[in-house]
Parts: sequence; C-alpha cells; structure tokens
Amino acid sequence: MKQLAKLPTLILLIAATNISAKPKQQPLDKKSFKEIVKNYLFINDFSVKPKKRPMEDHIFWAYQYKIPKVSFPIYFDIGEALKELPVTPGHGREYEHLNRGRVHFLRGEYDEARRVWLSGRHRYGTSYPYDRRNNYFIALAYLAMTKQKTDQGVPLDNEVLKGYMSNVATFLNWALISKKNHPDPLIDRVVAKQYYNLAATYFQYKRYAWAYRTASEALAQLRDRGLTTYRSYLRRILAESHIKNRTYNEAIKELDLALRQDPEPKYAAAIFARVGDIYFNLNNYELAENSYALANRINQENNQIIPSQFVRRGESLFWMGKFDEAQKSFHYAMSIMSKKNSDKKLSNEYAANAHLRIADSFLALKKYKQAAIEYFRVSHNFPGTEQAEIAKVRSACLNLPSFEGNNIKHARELLKQVKDGKVLSSLEAIEIASTCEVASYAQRERTQDMVKRVKEFYHKYPESKLIKSLVKPVKEVKSKQLAVYLSKGKNYKAISFFEQNRNILFKKIPLQTKQKLFEIYLDTYQPKKALEFLPAYRKLPDSFIKTLREATLAAELYEEKKQQKWLVSSRKKSKKLMAAKLPKAPNEKVVSYIERLRNLSTSKLQIPWMYQISKIWQEVDPDYLCEMRYPLLSYMRKNPSKEAPVKFIKNEILKLIDKNYPKLLTTNPTCGYALLNLESEALKEEPTLLATRYLTRREWDMSPELVSQFWLVSEEAAKANQLATAKELWDIIINKSPKGSPEIKFAKTRLDQAKTNYQSIWQ
Repeated sequence: MKQLAKLPTLILLIAATNISAKPKQQPLDKKSFKEIVKNYLFINDFSVKPKKRPMEDHIFWAYQYKIPKVSFPIYFDIGEALKELPVTPGHGREYEHLNRGRVHFLRGEYDEARRVWLSGRHRYGTSYPYDRRNNYFIALAYLAMTKQKTDQGVPLDNEVLKGYMSNVATFLNWALISKKNHPDPLIDRVVAKQYYNLAATYFQYKRYAWAYRTASEALAQLRDRGLTTYRSYLRRILAESHIKNRTYNEAIKELDLALRQDPEPKYAAAIFARVGDIYFNLNNYELAENSYALANRINQENNQIIPSQFVRRGESLFWMGKFDEAQKSFHYAMSIMSKKNSDKKLSNEYAANAHLRIADSFLALKKYKQAAIEYFRVSHNFPGTEQAEIAKVRSACLNLPSFEGNNIKHARELLKQVKDGKVLSSLEAIEIASTCEVASYAQRERTQDMVKRVKEFYHKYPESKLIKSLVKPVKEVKSKQLAVYLSKGKNYKAISFFEQNRNILFKKIPLQTKQKLFEIYLDTYQPKKALEFLPAYRKLPDSFIKTLREATLAAELYEEKKQQKWLVSSRKKSKKLMAAKLPKAPNEKVVSYIERLRNLSTSKLQIPWMYQISKIWQEVDPDYLCEMRYPLLSYMRKNPSKEAPVKFIKNEILKLIDKNYPKLLTTNPTCGYALLNLESEALKEEPTLLATRYLTRREWDMSPELVSQFWLVSEEAAKANQLATAKELWDIIINKSPKGSPEIKFAKTRLDQAKTNYQSIWQ
C-alpha cells in the first residue's frame, strides 16, 4: 500500500480489494468504516465519458439529476461572550466605543452596536492597538443582524442580507488577513472560527477565488498554531473551489487529505459522496458507483441514510449494464424514505426518475410486460411531471405496434405533441417520440410523407439504430433552446447549456448571441469567459451600461492578470464614463457593477464619475448620501486627483453639509457626525473658516457628539489666535450644551483665562 501511495496517478476511489490476490475477499463497501478508511485508494481519471452507453435494442437517455448544492454552515452566533466578545481594556474614547458597542450587542441591539463600532472606526482610524478588534466586532454585528433576518425566514440570497454578508466578509478580511501582523489575543482565540466563517461566506456567495485564498490562509494559520478546528471544512472548501475550476486532480487531493487528517464518519461519507458526484458529472459511472457505495456504507454504519445517493448509484449501475443491481438501489432509496434514520428526504424529481429508470431496466432486460406496468405507475403516481409524460410516451411506443384504428391515431397524436414540444420541453422525450413516430410510419405506410419524416429523423438523430443520420435538424432544434433561455432571462441555464453543447451546436455563433453571452458571463462574475465575446460586444451602440460593463471587464482582468493593457483600458473607460450621460436613478445592474469596481485596486480611476452618479442618485434616494457619496468624498479627500482636486473636494463637503444639516444628524447620526469630521479634516488648515461655520450652527440641537465637535473647533480657533471667535464658541457650549457636559467646565475655564489675558493687556 505504501508503494502504491507514492504513484502520481493515484487519486480516485477504488476498492482496495480490487488489487487483492484473494479472489473471494469481501468487497470494501461491505466492510467497516475503519477498514474502508484504511484500505481505500484514489486514482486519477478525469476524462469525460459518453453521457449514455450503447444498449442492444433500445435507446436510453441520461435523465437530469440535480446534484444537491454543497454548502458550508456559517456560524452566526457567538459562543461564550467572555471569550468571543470580551471587554476591551484601556482608557480613551476609542476604547469607550468598543465597550459601548459591546453593551448594545449583548442586549441584542445589533444595529446600534454596529453604528457605534463604525463610528469609532471612522473617528479613530486604523492606527490604534485595537483596530483589528473593532473590525472583528463590526463583522459580528453584521453576522447577528443577518441571523435575525434568517430566523424570520429571509433567505441568504436576499439583497439586504447579501449586503450584510458582504460587510461581514470585508471586516473579517481586515481583522484576520490585512492586519494579521498586529497582535491581538482576542483574534487569536477566535481565529479558527472566524477564518472559517470568512471562507464559508465567500463560498456562499460564489466568490470561489476568495474562498480558496481564505481557506488556504486559514489552514496555514491553524497549522502554525497547532489547531485542527474546522480543518476538514476548510479542506473541503479548497476542494470545492477546484471543482468549480474543474481541476479535479487538485480537488481529490484536498478531499483525500481532509479524510486522512480527520477520519470522522460524517465527514468521510460526505467526502466519498462528493468524489462520486465528480465522477457522476463526468459520466464515469464505474468510479462514481464505487464512491457512492462506500459513502452509503459509512452512512448506514452511522445510522444515517441519504436516499439521493442510492438513486445516483442506481443510475450509475444502470449505465454499467447492471440492471438488476440498479433496480435494487432504486427500490432501496424509495423504501427508506419513511425510516427515521433517513438523513434527507428524496425529492419528487429523484423519486420520479428512480421509478422511470426501474421501468427502463425492465425494458433493457426485454421484460416488456413489467416495463409497461412500471411506465403506467410512473404516469399515474407522478402526474404533471416530465417523467410522467415520458412514461406515457414509452407506453405508447410499447403498445403502438399492436394498436389498430383510432388507437394508432391517438398514439401518434400524443407522440406528435411531444415531438413538437407541446407536452414536454424535454429533449429526451422529444427524441423518444420522434423515434417511435417514424418507426410507426415506416412500418405501416409507404408515402412521400413517410420519406419526409424519415429524412427529418435522420437529421435529428444521426446515431439512431432505426435511421442513423440526423445531424442538422438536431443542431437546429437544440440550438433554439439557448434562445429560449436567453429570452426568458434564465442566464445560468443559458450559459450552462451553451458550454455543454458548444462543440456540437455552436461552431458558428450569431453576432447578437455573442453580445448576449458577453453580458451574461460578465453579469455572473466570469470576466475571463466574457473576454472571448468582447469584440462582438464592442459593435453595439455606445451607452452608459455598455461602457460600464467594459470598464468592469478591464478592471477585473487587470486585478487578476496585472497586464498593463487592462490598466490602460480602465483609464480610457473611466474618462468615457465621466463624459457619458449618467443614469438618473439607481438600478440593480448598475449598482452591482459599481460595487464590483469599488472593491478593486483600480477603483481610484473610477471614483470621479462614481461621485457624480452619487450626487444624481441622492436626489432620488437620500440614502445614497451616506451609502455612496460620503464614502467617495472621504476617499477623494485622502486621494485628490486631477479630476477631483483638493479645492473641489472641499467645496463639495461644505455644500453637502450646508444643504443637509442639521436634518442629517437626526436621520442618520453616525453618518452625520462622520461627515462633520470630514469637514474638520478638509478645513484643518483654515481654522478661522471652520470656526465661522460653526458659529452659524448655534441653533442646532446640541447632542454630546456635537458639543465635542464645537469644543474641538473652538480649541483650533484659539490656537490660531482667533480668540474672539473662540469666545463665541465657548459661549455657545456653555449656554447650549446638555447639562453635565464636561465641555461646559472646559469652556468656562477658557473664558476666565481669556478675561484675565484681556485685562493684562490694558494694564
């Protein structure tokens, strides 16, 4: 075994007993979990096999099996508060923010906790000792807010929750990765859990590259700390990323390592089943069947049964020609549905497919009476489903040779309806109906109409044993399905269909289809695949969304490849967007692309036109002031440019405050005070102007935060020798501040000192 393990070709599951010298040794899938883990081997064979295998007398098709989506649980709740959300020791306002937010969080006031922590972050930046912790706390708040919504039945793909979880990812990334060299004992305690949460969040929202990077980083951190928590999950996230990229060899290596490092039955069964899924998708039914057999065995040993795995194993056995064993696997899957140890229920689609394949197995075994009975059961037990309609077609095919008179007419009408897509859109059913219909005409009639039908069948089904020649019509019929998906906005189905059938159906792609494929690939975060269709897309008339898509493509390709041509393209598109007619109101597509651009390293190129959009959208939706315009202004102030010089930025800040205050302090206090801080930073070199502006705010409602702002401005005025202005500000603080404000005492002290100084001048 050790020698075999060194061979580079060993990667997928095969029973160790297959290489044994003992001919009657018990198969591995009949042994215990420990024996399975000890003796299994992995062999790499990732070539795509034919989806269907030739049968002697009948045509069969691979029915659609939706393999359950792999997901990784996100841990929204904190465990022990003292460990995961402790008090932060220290003195100063930044520490008060951390601990005040903690109080809100523990009370269940998650949004308020988030606001406090964000306010602290905006105010104190990222340079004090606990900035990592602040980012971590903000992520916890967003996790808790998401959990509140999911407990109410809101799905994670809801746009609001997507926004929450995007913030979770951002702040966890800052806390765990960007600042990983800044020590914090709290982060060390939660690093395993939150690294996993970050990777699982990226995976949940199909940011697979980020999930992969995070999982890799997490495993390195766990290894350095001698931790094993979440290790198996992280390995499986790496494997899933490889599966998405179709680098199956690397995926199996990760699954193998996860199994060997943490040989737990639950994880092992899931890993073997996932290996089976890989091979099932590659139509490698022999290796898939082995994998499912071991997964089922381990689950049974742990009193956990997943019926869908028995169905996929039965499907694999069917294509291996083991029809009796396939039937047993299908029957077992359905018989365990009512048992308590069934981990998951069998979907209606899986159950219908299983019953249909039982009937197909009888047909393959030439047990036509049993097949007819089973097809009738499918049509009766699963009414309204595609499987029921397929069963009706099969029944008609079995009975048509013996029909006479009106029975022939009715059977042909059914077949024609199916063939024309009036009853079923399933290509499998259409092919069955076409085969039976043309066979019926060929057997009974010798007319020009029959010749025409045979010719059509020839072009539709070139591999048919009845007539082997149907290439062109098959291409025409199937290629129309892409247009159907596109017209109905089923983008993922469209690109999946296109990729599966490209070499056969789409050697010549119409210009409009290429343009639509560019949009779909880019809309679904696949810029590399969209790139192929960029020349066609450029032929469309200029529009804002067209330029925005091209800008996003260039920016994301530069992010990945770091090729200078994409950076140059990004600059050009930025200038073009700046001169374009900007949309007057936000829409989902444009907002999505803007968010993508803002998260890239080249975002500074796009900031000027984004800021112009934020001004327009604010007029339609005031929330864009804080959600978009303020963050962009803050960024521009720190990074002035030719398009947005310092003077322009300063004027924008002042105009924004003049127009929206003091109302903003009531509607969005966190944003309101943050914007006042931005004003102070912008007028840092002009304390007189800043103080003069504050003198006009004497009628504003004085909250503790605003009093603090008045005090800071008055101090800057005093330092600039603007004593008269400072005195006015101190008077406002004394007369307008809430009782008990410490700034009142400070102001009185300042006034007394000022008075003494004035008197000394005359003396």
